[in-house]
Amino acid sequence: MSSNMTFPKRKVLKKWVRFSLLGIIVAFFVSSIIIILTSFNKKNKDEDIILYSYNINQDLDYKVNLYDNSYIESNYLGKDDTYISDLIKEIEIDYKYDYSGSKILPLNYNYSVVATINGEYSLEEEDSKVWTKEYTLVKNKKGKIDDKTSINVLQPIKLDFKYYDQVVSNFRKELKLPIKSTLTVTFSINVTGKLDEQKIDDTQEIKLILPLNQQAFKIKEEYEKNYNNNITPDMEKQEKVNYRKLFSGTVLLLTSLFMFILLFREIFNIPRKNKYTVKLNKILKEYGDIIVEVVNPVNEIDMDIIEVKNFNEMIDLEEELRVPIMFYETIEYLEGEFTLVHNNILYKFVLKNE
Repeated sequence: MSSNMTFPKRKVLKKWVRFSLLGIIVAFFVSSIIIILTSFNKKNKDEDIILYSYNINQDLDYKVNLYDNSYIESNYLGKDDTYISDLIKEIEIDYKYDYSGSKILPLNYNYSVVATINGEYSLEEEDSKVWTKEYTLVKNKKGKIDDKTSINVLQPIKLDFKYYDQVVSNFRKELKLPIKSTLTVTFSINVTGKLDEQKIDDTQEIKLILPLNQQAFKIKEEYEKNYNNNITPDMEKQEKVNYRKLFSGTVLLLTSLFMFILLFREIFNIPRKNKYTVKLNKILKEYGDIIVEVVNPVNEIDMDIIEVKNFNEMIDLEEELRVPIMFYETIEYLEGEFTLVHNNILYKFVLKNE
């Protein structure tokens, strides 16, 4: 075997190279985290600025006036009671609406009251609307404020309950259709205004719902008692996530992790572990005092080479000839050879990863 052949040797990176590689990987990793975090758009500070705020309080009160009768001594019944249809003369309703702004601002408002009959018929176990009729009780009323911050509306209504109940009764008789019907009396108000480039446009409704063509019933109310809203600067809507930035940060993060995994052993100078390295470390640990690790291969020119089957025979030769055993790694982490030279004879044992 020629001694002029070159073999790969175990490479150990210099300390400054290892630190530089680690620094680059850490820089990539930190940069990727920053890019990913900044890809999520944060809330704009201007969104917390309140240009104008307003609060709305609404209320509904009513009493049911009765015909003279020998059953109920009082002339009327108050809220949240049960009412007998045949005894009802009329219903007095008071709609209350109070708007309060944070500062003086020109505002326009308009409101109306509409009574709506809704008739439903049970079709295939589902109630379907078959009839609707509207009655305007208060036609569109308008108002404006310039020198104050509040709007106050108190709208009384006298509702002729008997009239609407009779309308439904006639409908049922003429069409012979057993419908379920309700009367919804709705107070609706709309407030508009302008603040810089911001528009104020608020609509509220107060509803009173009464069943019709029933001997006795309860009245339902539907409205929001308290409502408030804040007007903030009109900011351009931004995407919550910058996907291009997020993609770039993710790629950089994966690249840094891949580099760290790939160069982990080189950076921290950790030798690989396999059958060859385990056997080699065991031999060097037990017989390190008689083994010399050499940087260059032994010159085999003009030598009679004898290959030895196992390492124990090399130990026997060392004890007999009193010549140190030399070790040279021919293939990094995979193959190395132990040699012993006596006179013109070279004894060799090759350790492989098998």
